[in-house]
Amino acid sequence: MEVPAMEQASFQMMAVDFTSCKEAMDLVEDAKPLNIKKFSSDLSNEVNLLRKDVIDIRTSAQAPMILSASM
Repeated sequence: MEVPAMEQASFQMMAVDFTSCKEAMDLVEDAKPLNIKKFSSDLSNEVNLLRKDVIDIRTSAQAPMILSASM
């Protein structure tokens, strides 16, 4: 069975796209544990910074100037 040249060219392009997609998926899959570890570390750092900000706000809210009724 003969395949028209245009269809054959389209098929060849799809094969290249499929190969590129498969390689990208393999690369992402291999990097997954490292990415999870980095995300977890970054998230922990951001949570700690947020905790510090909350403590700073609570401390500021207890300042005598803020608690004073004479403003």
